[in-house]
Amino acid sequence: MRVIEQDPAGIRVPVLKLQGVPMVPQFMDVRGTAQYLNMSVQWVYREAPRAGLAVYRFGAGRNAKMQFKVSEVHAWVKQQKVDVA
Repeated sequence: MRVIEQDPAGIRVPVLKLQGVPMVPQFMDVRGTAQYLNMSVQWVYREAPRAGLAVYRFGAGRNAKMQFKVSEVHAWVKQQKVDVA
């Protein structure tokens, strides 16, 4: 069963429940990644791979779907922290 819930950051994410136990998604699509990063979908397609986010492609050709591993996106965001002196 698929349920839409909000994560602690306020982002709506699909959560799969198997026998009532929530399963955390391992991947985010481009739209979800853009929303999480507060960037445009076009930025994610064009700049995210250049910025160091690892892209996973599922499928081949025109039907390939770009996905981003949730844990890697979180780690990338933490690396972007700037210390202000």
